[in-house]
Amino acid sequence: MEAVKPRTVEEFLKLVAKGKAKSPFFYDGDIFCPRCGEPWDRKGFMDDFSEEEYKRLVRGEGCPTCYRVKSIGLKNLRE
Repeated sequence: MEAVKPRTVEEFLKLVAKGKAKSPFFYDGDIFCPRCGEPWDRKGFMDDFSEEEYKRLVRGEGCPTCYRVKSIGLKNLRE
């Protein structure tokens, strides 16, 4: 089965909600996390990310927000 490629942010966020987004989505200067849907400014996110955080995001494993929520024991509010 071929992966669905979203064309809009709304389509991507629906995939995130269903747990079916496998890679980040790039749209209008932002990069969206495939796990939580958090938008990051593509021009400035390298200042906010460590190299390991960037690699995790590109592999589809989540962004710093995903790991922060997990580390303090809070449920993701988008669920």
